[in-house]
Amino acid sequence: MNPRSPSILACLALTHLACTAPEDAPADSRSETDTSTDADEDSDDDSETGEADLFACEDPEFTVLRPLVGPGYNPEQGFTGEALDGYVVHSTQILVPPDRLEAFGAVAASVTETLDGYDASSGLIAYAIATEPNCGFQRTLGIWASTESMYAFVMSEAHVAAMSMTKELSVTGKVTHWEASAEALSGAEPVSWAEAMAKLDAVDPSAYY
Repeated sequence: MNPRSPSILACLALTHLACTAPEDAPADSRSETDTSTDADEDSDDDSETGEADLFACEDPEFTVLRPLVGPGYNPEQGFTGEALDGYVVHSTQILVPPDRLEAFGAVAASVTETLDGYDASSGLIAYAIATEPNCGFQRTLGIWASTESMYAFVMSEAHVAAMSMTKELSVTGKVTHWEASAEALSGAEPVSWAEAMAKLDAVDPSAYY
C-alpha cells in the first residue's frame, strides 16, 4: 500500500479545519423561508470530506499483531472440528489517537481475554488483530459459525463495556460482517486483510464498533 496521509495528526487537522468553515454570504441575501446558511452547507460538506480523509489514510507499516487463529482454525491445519456449509466474517476499523492508545489497549485486552477463553462450542472459529501505526487504525478480523454466535460475543460483558467507551477511546470507526461459503474460505488464507479493508471501505462509520 502507498501512503496517502503521513499521520493521524494530519488527518485530525483536516477534520478541525472542516469544522471551522467561515460564513461566506450575508444573512440578508437569503429568503425568509430559508433558515440554512451557505456556511452551514459548506461546513457539512467539508465535515464529510474531512471524515473521508481520515479513512483515506493508508499505512505502509501495516502490521499483523495476531494472525488468524482460534478454536476452529489454525494456519498449520486449516479449519478444524465440524465442517460447515458457510461462515460469518466480521471486521472492525477503529481510529485511536496516540494519547488514548494505552487506555484503548487495556480495554482491548479484556475483550481478547474473553475471546481467548472461547472454545469451539462458542461458535468462534478464529480472529486476528492488526494495526496501522502511522494512520492510527486498530483492526480486527474474525470468522464465526453463525450470526447468533457473533452477536453473543458482541453482547458479552467485556465487549459491551468496550462499546460504552467508544467516544472516550477513539475518534471514529467502522464495523461490518458478511456471509462466506466454505468454498470461499478454503484457500491458504481464508480471509485476507485486503478483503476486509475493501468491505469496510464500502460502509459508513458507525456509532459503536
